[in-house]
Amino acid sequence: MKRILRSFIIVLSISTIVGCVPLVAPPPPTPLALQSLQTGTYNGVLKRNLFNASVTTLQDLGYIIDSADFDTGFVTAHNLAQVSDPRFRDTRITMFVTETSADDSRVRINIEKSREVPTFNRAQPTETIYNAVLDPNFYQTLFSRIRQNIATDSVIR
Repeated sequence: MKRILRSFIIVLSISTIVGCVPLVAPPPPTPLALQSLQTGTYNGVLKRNLFNASVTTLQDLGYIIDSADFDTGFVTAHNLAQVSDPRFRDTRITMFVTETSADDSRVRINIEKSREVPTFNRAQPTETIYNAVLDPNFYQTLFSRIRQNIATDSVIR
């Protein structure tokens, strides 16, 4: 009985110590790792087709296009709270579409998620803060939906 009680106390002590260890946030990604995460390459796709598919994808997800300029390749968009995919709620996106060769293009996507934080100002009780989204699933979802829209567009033509 003493042995069981002693074992229980040891396990409980270890659990308490381990449970009190603070969690350390992972270091932010390096610029090269971030660029790799945010960039999708499309072989055999013209810049115009990638640009159109990127804008269509954002609209399909419920984004409001703030600006889109084919010549520069820049697209900016934000969404309302009511988007089809809940992971994309309260986010804003910047895209940069470039041509890498005669038939290859790529898009770099920056996603930021907003959150409201309280302030000590009565006139403006909350402030919107934007943080970069570093979850690869966000980016892979966008890249695959863009690819689907490219395929759909080529079938329609």
